[in-house]
Amino acid sequence: MEKITLYKKTGDIALADVKKICAKEAYYNIFDIINLIIENKIPLAIDIFNRMAKNDPYSLMKFVTIWYKHLENVLYIKNSNKSDYELSTALKLPPFIISKNFRGHSNILENKTIISGLNYLTDIDYKIRKGSFNIKNYLDNFILKFMGGMNGH
Repeated sequence: MEKITLYKKTGDIALADVKKICAKEAYYNIFDIINLIIENKIPLAIDIFNRMAKNDPYSLMKFVTIWYKHLENVLYIKNSNKSDYELSTALKLPPFIISKNFRGHSNILENKTIISGLNYLTDIDYKIRKGSFNIKNYLDNFILKFMGGMNGH
């Protein structure tokens, strides 16, 4: 509420104001972006990413952390023969999220692609901590490199 009040300053707050200011939760944008990448819809994936970055520049740092955790979970699920219920308990995620999103990603992504993504995100995190680069450019490149890795490039 504070964010939208600061944005609006005067007058009534309309639905258009809320849509302009409030980004979807970054975690769910991760699923959207990965699904679009898998479907080879890179411009749409980058559009979601750009809207998220424009609405909340700090979401880019959160994006690195959440995407890393997502890939880590996908790798764990891919190399595990546990049921969705067992995975739900181990990963502290609802079973429907595992079956709807993580299973699909673990079936499509190869181990080497996941590990490459994890390494790239680790490098981004290191550079964030050093404060020595433009995070948005690195994340744009990550989306493109991640796509290239999925297609065997």
